[in-house]
Amino acid sequence: MVLALVGYSSWNDTDGMDGSTGYDSTTQFDGSQDASVFWDDWIATHFTSYVSSGTRDSNPIILDTYGTVESASLLWTSDIPAGTNVEMSISVDGGNTFVPVANGESIPIMLGSASGKQTVIRTSLSTTNPLVTPSVSSMTLSIENETDILNIEYVPQGVFMLSAPTTSSKADGTREVTFQGDDKWHQFDGQPLGTFANPVTITKGTNIGTAITTLAQQFGETKFAFDACDVTVPYDMTYQPGEAVGKAMKDLAAIPVYSLFYDVDGYLRFRPINQNLTTSPSVWTYDKSEYTLYAGADKTFDESQLYNRVLVLGGSSQTATVSAIASNDDPNSPISTVNIGVRLFVYNNGSPDPLITTQDLAQARADYELQQRARIVETQNFTALPNFLQDAEDIVTLVDDWTSTNGKYQITKLNIPFKAGNMMTGSVWRVTGVGS
Repeated sequence: MVLALVGYSSWNDTDGMDGSTGYDSTTQFDGSQDASVFWDDWIATHFTSYVSSGTRDSNPIILDTYGTVESASLLWTSDIPAGTNVEMSISVDGGNTFVPVANGESIPIMLGSASGKQTVIRTSLSTTNPLVTPSVSSMTLSIENETDILNIEYVPQGVFMLSAPTTSSKADGTREVTFQGDDKWHQFDGQPLGTFANPVTITKGTNIGTAITTLAQQFGETKFAFDACDVTVPYDMTYQPGEAVGKAMKDLAAIPVYSLFYDVDGYLRFRPINQNLTTSPSVWTYDKSEYTLYAGADKTFDESQLYNRVLVLGGSSQTATVSAIASNDDPNSPISTVNIGVRLFVYNNGSPDPLITTQDLAQARADYELQQRARIVETQNFTALPNFLQDAEDIVTLVDDWTSTNGKYQITKLNIPFKAGNMMTGSVWRVTGVGS
């Protein structure tokens, strides 16, 4: 429906039978009269003018069922030629009193309890030029109540420590407050929180998970999600005042080859590093289908860190007491020592690692390092619509025939914007080794 001002036209009777003028209707086809004009009359319409103004009130809208109105606005589409005007106003008392409203702006009188309110929308059109009229082709009244807001689903994005609050003001009256959110790991990183005040020794034989939990609890942490770990501290580990507690926790996690991080729910996670990611299930697929979140990626290959043999030494800082080698000698692998020669990686720059004291620990570290380095690393920096369900170290499937991509990748970095309309960016790396 289009609202416009009324125009006047005259109807001329040519046979002179009744000498009258008909308005807004014609003679019936059977010759009968309905506006004093016969069907066989020659009728000529002569446009005269539009009326100068007019209003239209909507039927009352009963709001009793809306409970508490949290937001309300009226949006309309209009055509307003020069010399014309369109005004909208709202009544909440059934049409007794009206207040003007702006297009798309909040309507304060509609907010709060909706009990007993009857909303009427008044459209007022006017023109100072009788040959043109304004018009309104559509209007939408948007109302959001308390229930609508309470039904919004929020997806956790992490628990952060707020820092660096900044307030600013501008000449136009704009005032802003900004702040920074740091991951909970900040409480252990030693910058400046999370440092030892006195010498601390983690004694030999202590369970690794227990040792990490004890350190975290001393700095106030209470939320833990630890996988089982039966590895114990191989020897006394001493840390001095000023050293970061987080460094000690990471050192401990490295002994059984576990990862240590905070998840989106604020729990400190301790779990084995997955050394066979090809068997892990994919939690999401990004592809070019019609309803995908995916918006493209840059694919890069890096062979500078490609190694097919790893040497690990363990013991004191001066003397190696254990050693292990992991090597890819498979002739069917394109990056094996057989096909491209030996590319040796010496762990810890060739120095014995004092955290590695047994042959099993040395071999586990060598196998892990080979898995990380016996490959041409394929990295993809991708862009997508925000996906708030992704988590740390997720395995995802990426399919893009334009870059010959089809496989599983592990997320290494995500940047999810909080501002509406922005895109998510991230990095993934392929979790399958070359030639596997």
